[in-house]
Amino acid sequence: MNYNFSTLQALLRALADGEWHKPSWIAQRAGITRPTANKYLAKLLDEKKIQKQGSGPHVQYHIADMQYIPENTPPALIQEHDFDYQQSSVLDDYFLKYDADGNELQGVQGFLMRCQQRNMDPYQKFPDYLAIQQTLTSLYNHCGVLDALDEFAKHVDELALDGLYYADQYRWNEFGRSKLAEMAFFAKQLQYVYLMQDALGMILRKLECVIKTEKVDAIALTPPSITRQHQLLDVLDEMMNFTTLPRIRLVKDYPTAIKTPQKSLRKRADRVRNAKNSIHVYDDRVSQYRHVLLIDDFVGSGATLNETAKKLKAQGVEKVTGFAIVGNLDLSYDVIQEI
Repeated sequence: MNYNFSTLQALLRALADGEWHKPSWIAQRAGITRPTANKYLAKLLDEKKIQKQGSGPHVQYHIADMQYIPENTPPALIQEHDFDYQQSSVLDDYFLKYDADGNELQGVQGFLMRCQQRNMDPYQKFPDYLAIQQTLTSLYNHCGVLDALDEFAKHVDELALDGLYYADQYRWNEFGRSKLAEMAFFAKQLQYVYLMQDALGMILRKLECVIKTEKVDAIALTPPSITRQHQLLDVLDEMMNFTTLPRIRLVKDYPTAIKTPQKSLRKRADRVRNAKNSIHVYDDRVSQYRHVLLIDDFVGSGATLNETAKKLKAQGVEKVTGFAIVGNLDLSYDVIQEI
């Protein structure tokens, strides 16, 4: 078997804290599947770079000697700070970024490092960050989601959606993507299933609340524009074990062999046309449902949701409510251009 050097290094980096860890934890930290981790851990055991204790479900691994920790392992980040309890709680709950090396900068320590990397004073920047957090918190409804319909309606000629909710705002002004958006963005781009699950786990209760509050009787997931091995909405569907509502099948079928993804289109009219001509309802049961919850991952122009809502209503659905993992309340396009 040929072993990937980077995967071996990733496993050693996961054990760099010198603690004993289970294979599932190591696999998640390394961004690989459990079976793959088992094979690579066996290789490292043969090389005597790691140690093993226990067996079966109780097995754990430990780095044999600190000399085997890869040189490019990021150091543990521990900095003293002057944030009080409430300020620290805000940062611990809401702040997460990935830096240029892929290091996870989370919470108070992550905020300090981010500001240090950008030559900013964290104590001068924190009030701006807090103001955004407090503003958004005031806008969340009882389900913890943002109601985006009124703003969305200003940008479309023919509104087909009866409701539109975002689990979170995509961009926090100068601070870039929100915690949820950052995690979902990199999970989708890198096809990192564990990160997808972590990000989507943050919205499940919100989604459950919307489904119950809105009294929907069917769910539809927007089809992907780009073929990927792991689709974010497929992972979400697997995690939605709190509902047995039927799923309406939507498919993507481009009129020509040139498949143009939404993110490549700059003009709203082009996005509307793309969604209108490529998304189709392929389900004979549609007319049985009165209220459908239509779920998308990232909302840019909102064309996909609105045009799909039109098609659902054309086939007999009375009401369509849109839900997205993240979107900008001002409907700026940077979401679609990045994803």
